[in-house]
Amino acid sequence: MIVADGGRGDFEESTPPMLGIFDTILAGKADATWVFMGWEGVVAKRAGVELNAFYPQDFGVPYPYAPCLVAHPDTLAQNAEMVSKFLAASSEGWIAAAASPNEAAKALVNLAKEEAGVELEAGLVADSAEFVSTRCLDDSGHWGVMESKKWGDYIDWLVDSGLLTTAMQSRHPDVAADRVTLNDLRAGRAGKPIPRESVPTVFTNDFLPRP
Repeated sequence: MIVADGGRGDFEESTPPMLGIFDTILAGKADATWVFMGWEGVVAKRAGVELNAFYPQDFGVPYPYAPCLVAHPDTLAQNAEMVSKFLAASSEGWIAAAASPNEAAKALVNLAKEEAGVELEAGLVADSAEFVSTRCLDDSGHWGVMESKKWGDYIDWLVDSGLLTTAMQSRHPDVAADRVTLNDLRAGRAGKPIPRESVPTVFTNDFLPRP
């Protein structure tokens, strides 16, 4: 992203605890990090902190979808009905949340307290729900539908950038020999390239409710 904007791309990578990353920004201990604007972005706005937001797609990265629901292929093959019912319920919930974000926020706060004993900040949840409500459905009012071209463009970019390899990113829990940092990637220590033709289909719309 930095190089695409005309910079050198030289920077120091830091990996603080995952759930504390955003706090390093608020404390002035780091310059940039990944956030979800529907949560940390809302937290910052409520705290009166103005963020400079840089979106990957504006800087040469054809970013597809985030966050995503992930399932093992065996689960899809052996429990198709369960997956379809889960996605149907999820779709119904997101469509309802888009139509009535305040009611959805209240339901989430109440459910968290009653079922998990967790006290959520009602105002924060309501503001987050309002933000997400205008972004969780596509132009046709559907939830969860993905486009093949978006994933294809992203995978092509990973291949062309030398990032689709056998190496694991720096937070992966496996053995250190299989892990690389951003500095390793920049130095060319990125593992063995994975051929584009060997990449399987990485998404499906087959289990979503029919429009």
